[in-house]
Amino acid sequence: GVHAWPNRKDKVASVIRFHQADIVGMQEVLRRQIDDLEELLPGFAWIGVGRDDGENGGEFSPIFYRADRFAVIDNGTFWLSETPEVPGSIGWDAAITRIANWAVMEDIESGKSFFLLNTHFDHRGTQARSESARLLVSRIEDLAEGLPVIAGGDFNVPPTAEAYLTMTSVLSDSYVRSETPPHGVAATN
Repeated sequence: GVHAWPNRKDKVASVIRFHQADIVGMQEVLRRQIDDLEELLPGFAWIGVGRDDGENGGEFSPIFYRADRFAVIDNGTFWLSETPEVPGSIGWDAAITRIANWAVMEDIESGKSFFLLNTHFDHRGTQARSESARLLVSRIEDLAEGLPVIAGGDFNVPPTAEAYLTMTSVLSDSYVRSETPPHGVAATN
C-alpha cells in the first residue's frame, strides 16, 4: 500500500536532506532499504550490521553520517543479551534479537571526538529493556573513554520505566534538557 517502502523511500531521504541532518540513527532498516538510502543520500556513509547474523541478516540499527563532516575512528556492535558478543543472541525475556551499534567519531571541522550509540530495545520484554539499559550504560562507560556521549534509538519505554531511570542516572535526556521546545511526544516510545 501507500506505506510500503518503495512509496516512502524518497520521502525519508527528503526529510533527512530538508533538515540538513549530519547524523541519523535509524531502526528497523533492512539491507535493501540501506542500499536505497545510500543511493538517495549522496555524501552519506553508514555503519552497522544486521541483527540476526552480524552481517546482512535481519534488521539493522544503522548510523548514517555525512562523510565530509565526520570520520569514524572506531566502531562496533553488541547484542542486547546475556552474551553481547554473540551475533543473533536474544536476551532475557525479549521477543526478538536486538542490537546496539556504536562509533567513536571525529568532527573533521573541529577535530573533536565523541562517542555515538544507536539501538532499538525490545518491544515486549520488560526485563529485556531493563537489562538492555544496564548493558548500554556499562558499555558506554567502557567504550566512551571519557568522550562526550550521544545515545539514541527506540527505547520502547516511558519516562517512568526502570530502563529509562537507569539510563538517565548516567545520561541526560535531550527532550528534558532542550533549550527550545522539542517537537513530538514526551515518551521515548
